[in-house]
Amino acid sequence: MVESSRGPLVPWKPDPRRSLVGVYRLLHKEVEGLACGNPHVGSPARDLVADPRRDLPEEVRGAGPDRADDRVGQRGGHLPCAEDSRKARRRLLPLGCTQTDASSNIGVGGYQDAEQHGDRQQFLLADTRTLDEVVRDLASMGCITSFCTAGYRCGRTGQCIMDLLRSGAEGKFCKLNAVLTFREWLDDFASDATRAAGEPILQREIAEVQQKMPKAFPEFMKSYERICAGERDLYF
Repeated sequence: MVESSRGPLVPWKPDPRRSLVGVYRLLHKEVEGLACGNPHVGSPARDLVADPRRDLPEEVRGAGPDRADDRVGQRGGHLPCAEDSRKARRRLLPLGCTQTDASSNIGVGGYQDAEQHGDRQQFLLADTRTLDEVVRDLASMGCITSFCTAGYRCGRTGQCIMDLLRSGAEGKFCKLNAVLTFREWLDDFASDATRAAGEPILQREIAEVQQKMPKAFPEFMKSYERICAGERDLYF
């Protein structure tokens, strides 16, 4: 129900297929006009309410997010996350989404308990897999997982990062740092199964660096070999 100071105006039935995409279109237009970048976080899956007593139509509560996600993802306006189903994440990532999460818990005191509790959180997470499981799934899709934070630490943020992203220059840093951080994470935290799934991805990425960035390759390999020898936190 939409209300004003004079009381209810019109009945309103939530429909993420229409309202979500409309909001994203508006955001893209307005935010780009301010030269501040792009809206990049959306949560259509929050219609998966935690409390089943909440008065939302069944078609909105359970089926809406996956139908809305595709159109949003195509506009580069959605980061698939644990609020999305595994199926939706696998479908969205190839559209150009570059960030996601794993091992997430949004309940009060949630990280002390792996289970979800509807009385402690606003909505239910659709994908509760661990980081190791998500990384292994991404590797099976041919995707490398980057744990890089170099952009923040080197000052490549704000308007600077947007200019570098639009020109494609940031991608060179991203590729090098993705390989270095993925190597480090596999060695320190991955299960045997995930490490085995990630090794072919690393070798493919190293070969691409050698082919596409031959001038940077020698210095890159020095950093890679240092990480293999146990050194940590190296980045470009």
